[in-house]
Amino acid sequence: RGALREIGESLDPDTTGPFRMWVDRTFVIHGSGVVATGTIQRGTIAIDDSVQVQPRNLTARVRGLHHHDAATTTVHAGQRAAINLTGVGIDDIERGSLLSSPGTSLSTKRLVIDTRAARGFDEIPPRGGFHLHTGTADRTATVRRVTDTAMVVALDAAVPAVIGDRVIIRE
Repeated sequence: RGALREIGESLDPDTTGPFRMWVDRTFVIHGSGVVATGTIQRGTIAIDDSVQVQPRNLTARVRGLHHHDAATTTVHAGQRAAINLTGVGIDDIERGSLLSSPGTSLSTKRLVIDTRAARGFDEIPPRGGFHLHTGTADRTATVRRVTDTAMVVALDAAVPAVIGDRVIIRE
């Protein structure tokens, strides 16, 4: 346990980059509004900050923040957070949505990805139907290999993406 604690304490979350949090759950609190929960991937956010909700490209304002069941004024990368939002409804945000600093992410239904097969998997077929996972999003996808390592992925629904994001493709 001590070794694991040391490793965990040595990891520095990226608190300086633009804010990003993949949503894993949403709900409504009567009198407060929509709450989105997730683990903050990057950056810091505070009450009254604006966030972009992808893939719908909406803007919301942070009304309140909770970390480990306690109200707080800021949360940062590596922390679990519950973010109370104004300006969006419960139908505007769901598991797989991305909350990010405004202007730092876009959503798309088509990606070009650099592939590396996982251990125990000989080769990714040159085409076919798959699932694409990124953050907490899961989309149905068709893929077409264009080079030995590059594939074009067409998705059934838009997914938030930034160059360098990691994805998992599975059958």
